[in-house]
Amino acid sequence: MGVAIRADCPFLYIDYLRSLAPVVRMRVVSISLLLVCFLASPGVLCPAMVAAEQISPSEEGLDSLMFSYSILEEEVAKSYREKVEELNENYIAALEREMANVKAKGDLQGVLAIQKEIEVVQQEGAPGKEGFPGKEGMQATYSDAREAIEAEEEKALGELAAKHIVQLKSLRSALVKASKIEVAKKADAEIKRLSKTG
Repeated sequence: MGVAIRADCPFLYIDYLRSLAPVVRMRVVSISLLLVCFLASPGVLCPAMVAAEQISPSEEGLDSLMFSYSILEEEVAKSYREKVEELNENYIAALEREMANVKAKGDLQGVLAIQKEIEVVQQEGAPGKEGFPGKEGMQATYSDAREAIEAEEEKALGELAAKHIVQLKSLRSALVKASKIEVAKKADAEIKRLSKTG
């Protein structure tokens, strides 16, 4: 029978995970962009959901659209940075539990190695490369959870960028029709930038 693993606290199950041969995948919950928008500006439509025709075909309209996107992009990135921070906290807690086991065995070198690993995580925000008791199972669990978070973040940012590109293309067309070619060129440059990074 499977055991449900919470993405926000994978190391509570570290002893169980060590008994498993396959790598356990951690599921990370996607944030709601609509909720982010509402919390940032209650009562205001989320920029990613405003109809293209509502955006003024002007340089001010383009600047406003790009600024709104930058805010949403940062909110998404911030939410995933917080997930990584929580993962690191859980990993350190698991290391401290492992250190207690090593202390009980009177293993000085093991204790020092785990202390060093904790310091590396606190300073670098990720596990080190030095060996320590329980390294294989614990670092594999961490790596799997971290990869899941990063993949989910990339997906969320990609979806947000795709919606922004649709708006930019519509605005670019409106700008050309309004004979605002220089501004249209700026919109086009932003489309190309996002298309390369998306």
